[in-house]
Amino acid sequence: MADNPLPRGNDLTQQENNGFGPLFKRRGRTTTATSAIMVLSPVEKSDLYEKENKNVADGLAKGFYFGYLRLVLPQLNEKIADSVEFRYLLNAKKVFILLPKTCFTCDSIVDADSRVKWADDLPPLEISRGGILKRIYKHAVYKVEMPCPDGTVEEYHFILEYAMPLMTLYDMSQYADPPLSHEERGSSGGVVPPKIDRNSG
Repeated sequence: MADNPLPRGNDLTQQENNGFGPLFKRRGRTTTATSAIMVLSPVEKSDLYEKENKNVADGLAKGFYFGYLRLVLPQLNEKIADSVEFRYLLNAKKVFILLPKTCFTCDSIVDADSRVKWADDLPPLEISRGGILKRIYKHAVYKVEMPCPDGTVEEYHFILEYAMPLMTLYDMSQYADPPLSHEERGSSGGVVPPKIDRNSG
């Protein structure tokens, strides 16, 4: 299996490769780029996506939303309120979904960055779906330790998880059938976030 660069210190490029950029990035300069946009017809878009294997990412993103996010997010606040340990400890009552540029996801987020520690899980959610009664869904709470210049450590608690379709894209790039090159994997991975946002909106 290919090595996956892990974020260390203030290396924002490394952090973004593992999906931590939006979470760990501190204030800094931003650059705005402008470019010409060519409007394609639905047929042209479909043909382009087919050639670049982006239809794969489109399907995975929709499956991630309709088969998971749409089911669990409406119950999130209730599960947070049910947690005696985390109802007042979480820094944000939302799920932060990590999107590594490499599409590779560690089995545990703890393995991706030494500043991240698993704290515990929220109370599980049971949903009967697809013939499986009381299927279990649960969210993990992680403690993020951020070193300060004065030597102290600030602690934050977040609900973190990877976007599950990304590992599927990564696995597809490792096998000849279905074919998905390294370039196509990176391109398809970029399709997943906006598709999720569009479906959830």
